[in-house]
Amino acid sequence: MKEQTSKPSVDSTKYRIELKKLDSYDKSLLDRWTYANVDSSELENESTWKIRAKRIEMEGYSIHLLIEKNVKVTQDKTADCLIILMKSKILENGYLKGITLDNAEVIYNRLIPLNLFKCSLETFLSEGCLTDTDFKIDRVIDMETFDYSIKILKELSRITKIKDQGFTHYNEKNNKGIEWGKRESSAYMTSPYIKMYHKGLELKGKSKDFKDAHLGNVDTNNLVRLEATVKNKTHYKKFGIIDTSLKGVLSLSQDDLMNIITKSLQSHLTGTTVIKTKAKNPNKMSPTEIIICQSLIGMMEGANMTYEGVKDFMLSPIHDRKEKSRKKKLIERIYLTQIKGEDLDKKVIQMNGFLRTMGVAI
Repeated sequence: MKEQTSKPSVDSTKYRIELKKLDSYDKSLLDRWTYANVDSSELENESTWKIRAKRIEMEGYSIHLLIEKNVKVTQDKTADCLIILMKSKILENGYLKGITLDNAEVIYNRLIPLNLFKCSLETFLSEGCLTDTDFKIDRVIDMETFDYSIKILKELSRITKIKDQGFTHYNEKNNKGIEWGKRESSAYMTSPYIKMYHKGLELKGKSKDFKDAHLGNVDTNNLVRLEATVKNKTHYKKFGIIDTSLKGVLSLSQDDLMNIITKSLQSHLTGTTVIKTKAKNPNKMSPTEIIICQSLIGMMEGANMTYEGVKDFMLSPIHDRKEKSRKKKLIERIYLTQIKGEDLDKKVIQMNGFLRTMGVAI
């Protein structure tokens, strides 16, 4: 079965609900607790958090729950809360669709039988709020285009010496991609955490047990994921989102979700790429033709534009119809004889198509 590309959705989140809003909860959870930062209501880093949390082993994945004390729930009020690290793997064979309003009840029906807490579905949806939420979109693309896209994104990324900002590129056997910012950084407003990685490789490696158990017949070999994190209520407000309840976030439109992902990525991108491609036969062109050819190549590789886009841009200042027609024929002849069919031409077309489906216009 071939996996289709997905709509943007929630991949994972920390779900938080005040203990007093639950009908009941297992008192053994009181042995698993931590303090929140009173000013930011943020937990300690995720690896430490997982060690403290109660861990429920499922088939190929796990569920983590923890009592968080002293959470700032309003401007002048703190409360003890239940925290659930809610990941879309709990959907099992529905994992690749992500967490949506349509399948939130599935998650509820998997959590309640664990007998660790009780509440109504409506309470679960409306009273719990979300922090550290990962929004994702998946696409299917061949490895060559993915590698080229990563190369271009590296060249377009801001260069900075500031701690926890800038990008990190990784290219390992089961872990290939690029990420910007740091998940635990306090600079999430200006340098949000976002990553693009090869989900197909990850499912073959770190998540192999889950893949075998729940996605055995799904072709994920060329699956690529772009994933952006929204840290907390303040961060949500940056995107114009006030209702951070589970129901509120899952009710966001597709445009709202794509806005989070694209703005997060665009905050890290700037600059131009390095031109490396040459014409096929430069010695068969006049100096004027060489200049036009290099302009075409420069804009296709440096600005990541398709040939048609570059041609229209180059001709746009010419208003005389006859002269415009002559220059158009000249540009077309140079493109057909010197550039068309070359790796650059193919890669730019494929990369632009791939990134645009990810909602990225560069």
